This record gives sequence, C-alpha cells and structure tokens, in this order.
Amino acid sequence: MKTMLRIAYELLLWAWGRRFRYRVAGRSMEPTLYPNEYLLAVKRSTRNPPDIAAGDLVLCYHPIESETLIVKRFKGWTPQGRVLLASDNPDHGTDSRHWGPVECDLLFGRVTLVLNRPRGSYR
Repeated sequence: MKTMLRIAYELLLWAWGRRFRYRVAGRSMEPTLYPNEYLLAVKRSTRNPPDIAAGDLVLCYHPIESETLIVKRFKGWTPQGRVLLASDNPDHGTDSRHWGPVECDLLFGRVTLVLNRPRGSYR
C-alpha cells in the first residue's frame, strides 16, 4: 500500500508541475531502465546544493552534447565539487569513465519514480 501511495503522490506532483517527465532513450542504464520507459524527476534548485546521494539516478545535461538530457547513476562528488556519473550498462553507454567528472551545473535533477512497463514490451 505504501508503494501505491508513493506512486500516487509522485503522479500528483507531476500533474501540479512539481515533477519533470523524461523518456529513456538508450540502453546505457539496462537492466535498471529500458528504452521508452518514463521517469519522474525533481528539478534541482539552483540556490541550494542538490539533494543527491550515491546510487541515486540523476538527469543531467550531456557534457559534450549540451542540449541532450541523459540519465545516469550518481557515484559521488570529487574534492573539486564535480560529479561522478556511471552507466549501469557500461558496454552501451558513456559516463565519467569517458568524460571525467562533470560540472555540478550540468545536473538537472534527481529521479523520484520509474514508471516501469511490463517486461517484454520494450520494443
């Protein structure tokens, strides 16, 4: 019951414009996320440090293709205040292993809910 209440709460926040919806495009986060699944995320405040912990899923702007929003796993902060990001499926994605740590300003938000589709319907 608690899970259903949380889902209802997150969907209500989305309806009120307090959550951002994102559609997964690639395979870099499999098996956690599959292409065409939807996520809800809370946008980070530019006034406060992001409320993100190691292991959280985050949305951020791609460090090279700055118009592209991507989803990655937050691994931690560097001493210089940059962000370490990782793909759950490193064979199909790029992450901090390729670009190095990314600027904190590229963080868009933290994923609050994954709207899973039934397995087997991903294509």
